Amino acid sequence: MNYKMHQNRTEHWTVVSGAASVTNRDKDTLLTDNQQIYIPIGVIHALENPGKSPLELIELNLGHI
Repeated sequence: MNYKMHQNRTEHWTVVSGAASVTNRDKDTLLTDNQQIYIPIGVIHALENPGKSPLELIELNLGHI
């Protein structure tokens, strides 16, 4: 997984279809259709598609990119 951390923005991810394996701080979560997660400023996070089906995701950024 490729871990990221943003000092100037939050992120809000919503899974449209497929599955997403999300690391948010030190917690791992599996999200499926219509589930969502919030990533606060300054938190180490990562996203991975654990399945064979394509992952469709809406990402909303709030703050400076």
